[in-house]
Amino acid sequence: MIPVLSLANVLSRSRGMRRLARALGILLAVCAWSGAASAQSWVSDVQLGVSSGFEGSDTGLGPQWQRARSRIVVGLDLGNDENQNEAYGVRSFIEIERTVSVGAELGYVRWFMPELSFFFGGVGVFAPETLFGGTVAATYVLPMGKKFGIPIWASINALPFGSDRGNDGVVVWTLLGVGVRGRL
Repeated sequence: MIPVLSLANVLSRSRGMRRLARALGILLAVCAWSGAASAQSWVSDVQLGVSSGFEGSDTGLGPQWQRARSRIVVGLDLGNDENQNEAYGVRSFIEIERTVSVGAELGYVRWFMPELSFFFGGVGVFAPETLFGGTVAATYVLPMGKKFGIPIWASINALPFGSDRGNDGVVVWTLLGVGVRGRL
């Protein structure tokens, strides 16, 4: 026997299918709806300081060392509170002696203690001449409350690329710095 499909039968089946599809769509939307994750938030530290030290380069007569230009440094470390030991950092600097130059550092920050961190990254001077290379820095923060501290840092930078190298040698900076640091 062949079933006979009437218009009422087709419409009732399609209404049922529409209701089922609508219910599944609402269920899918409710399951896919993501609210703000309250367990994760951004953590940012801002730093302002001054640094100086020694710089050297092989001028063809052996390494020549001199006092490095003093610089003003502004930095930002940005991470999240779920992984508090890691962040990404940006430092910009203006060298203020002899000639004014502008540069920046971009890298990875790793805290080994709440007060001690290491920065690994790239460094570049952009004006008036160029230098590019790598940097490693260690920072110890003397805490002055929950969100404020005095950072003391040491860094070593090797800059093998750019137009400001004597005899195409590698320029090396060894710097010490101090400043103020706050958590936003």
